[in-house]
Amino acid sequence: KQAQSQMNQYLKTRQCRWQFLLKAFGFTKEAVGFRCDRCDNCLSH
Repeated sequence: KQAQSQMNQYLKTRQCRWQFLLKAFGFTKEAVGFRCDRCDNCLSH
């Protein structure tokens, strides 16, 4: 159930998708201010 919820959040997020994944896997320090400039969300800004 939690995995499904996280997947739905991933699909709906407007933040950098890599930043979302970093946070999801516990890399919260690395995720602060992170932008990959390659995912659909970064490219749309």
